[in-house]
This record gives sequence, C-alpha cells and structure tokens, in this order.
Amino acid sequence: MEDILAAYTAAATLGATHALEIDHMVAVNAFLGNRPRVSVAVGYGMRWALGHAGVVLVAGAVLAATGIAVPPSLEGWFELLVGAVLVGLGIWAGATSRRLHLHTPAEHGGHAHLHAHPSEQHPHSHAHKDPTRHHRHFSSLVGAFHGLAGTATVVALIPVTLMTGLWPALGYLAAFGAGTVVTMSAYAGVAAFAVGRSKTAGAAQRIAVFTAAASVVVGVWWIVRAGVDLVG
Repeated sequence: MEDILAAYTAAATLGATHALEIDHMVAVNAFLGNRPRVSVAVGYGMRWALGHAGVVLVAGAVLAATGIAVPPSLEGWFELLVGAVLVGLGIWAGATSRRLHLHTPAEHGGHAHLHAHPSEQHPHSHAHKDPTRHHRHFSSLVGAFHGLAGTATVVALIPVTLMTGLWPALGYLAAFGAGTVVTMSAYAGVAAFAVGRSKTAGAAQRIAVFTAAASVVVGVWWIVRAGVDLVG
C-alpha cells in the first residue's frame, strides 16, 4: 500500500511539473492574451489540462490493458501536429491582441478590466458577445494534442506499462492528471492576474503580442524537431 501511495504522489508531482513545460505554458498564454481575467484564465487552464489528462488517461489505459507500445513514428507526427497548432494559436492570439481595450472603473461599476472587442463593434459597447466564447473549448483540444506528444509519453505512459494490474495504472494516470489540472489552473490564474495589472491597453497588447510570438517560435521549433526525427 505504501508503495502505491508513493507512486501516486510521484505521479501527481510529475503531472504538476509536466504542466509547466514551456510549450504548455505558451499555449495557455495564447488563450489568455485576449481576455486576461483571472476567472476566465483559470477556466482556460483547467480545460487545457482536462483535455491533456483525458487523452493521457485513455491512452495509458489502452497501453496498460493491451501492452501495446506507442510507435516512435506516430509520436513524431503528433509532435508535428502540436507544433502546427501552436503556430496557429500564436497567429490568432497576435491578431486578437490588437483589439484589446481597457475599461475604466467608471465604466464598470468600480472595477477595471481588459478584454478584446470584435473589430466591427464600437469600443465602448457592452452588448457584444464574448469574442473568446467559441474558443474556450478549443483549449481542451489543444491540451489533448499535447497529451499525445512530447514528454507525456515518458513521464506518464511508459510507467504504466511497467505496472502490474489495470487499476493501479489507472490510479497513477489519475494522479498525474490531477497534478496537471491543479498546476495549470493555478498558473493560468497567476498569469492572467499579472497581465490584468497592466495600466494601459498598450501595455497589455505588448504582453499579448510577446506571448503570441512565443507560441509561434515554440511551434516552429516543435515542427523542425519533429521533422528532423521523422526524416532521420
């Protein structure tokens, strides 16, 4: 019993550290740039992590039940897909950052906040729909792509193939996922709070552009790395 608890504690710790890998953070940052509110950001981070944890759980369960190994070539294609998604996210986030607008406390009952207005709307209209609403669940899809590539295979999927029994393996994967969800949700909230402290829309735009550029750079790096592995 103590060995199992130790394994689950290690899994949760690995999940927490895994969540804070650079490609994961820039993906979540790309979602945060256009509406840096803590409550919305935590939702983005949580959905990304749930998508990631869900895929890892399903893939790990299949591996534990069948003993099938993940082909290295398939992992390379998933990494290529993740890179393309990161580049797309960066481009989208960069385009959205230009529409960031700062609402003053006088406009919002004593509190200020930043969000992106659709370009066709007047900057002070409050009858608009949330422009990020349709993108929220996309964060889960991005998290799922990340779950199929990168170090998730090493820190989560390979250990379950070495465990005896399906239920201990599922417990390990659940603990790993819990660590990922808690840590990424917390990171997203802290990141949004930092961006939200910007005193001007211009400052927030510069931060959003930086995170968008980081997403593109990391995405290109993933594409190049995956391409080299696939060709080699």
